[in-house]
Amino acid sequence: MADEFRNNPAWNVLSAVKAGRVYTLPENLFLLNPGLGYPKSVAYMARLVYPGIDI
Repeated sequence: MADEFRNNPAWNVLSAVKAGRVYTLPENLFLLNPGLGYPKSVAYMARLVYPGIDI
């Protein structure tokens, strides 16, 4: 997925893409019911952005 952003002129101008700060969420959080995975998704993203955070 990150390669798609780096190779797409619509996205590769963004500083996050240039710096390699593009993250994807695990698909298992969305397979059955996206609403049920929402709290886990937020926690997952928080750990990516704030590695030392205790959730």
